[in-house]
Amino acid sequence: MPELNRNTYCNINHENCIHWSNGKDMMANVANVEPNHQMFGSSLQLSSDVQKAIESILNIADHIRKDDDENNVIEDWKYVAMVLDRLFLWIFTLACLCGTCGIIFQAPSLYDQRTPIDQQLSQIGR
Repeated sequence: MPELNRNTYCNINHENCIHWSNGKDMMANVANVEPNHQMFGSSLQLSSDVQKAIESILNIADHIRKDDDENNVIEDWKYVAMVLDRLFLWIFTLACLCGTCGIIFQAPSLYDQRTPIDQQLSQIGR
């Protein structure tokens, strides 16, 4: 005979047991229970208020599940955006460095070996 705790509900024959350890597990198990489920012995017909409550709980569980799915999609797109942002940062950094090096290395004073005119005409320092 299975050991029962406060989070286990079974019928008398211990068939169709429902177990949960937290609220999410409970909502997942409640989603699998039909309104006319046989629990605690003989067939138990639930009142319309209880059936409405179960339908409301199932609706809430479905809404929470859809919200979780939407949040997962949003988080995935945020991750893609972060990766693309990092990629374009590196591309921009490399383009800036290459452009800066290209401009500096094209400066004519780097390759001109002639003596400057002010040194040629100046009498100071001779």
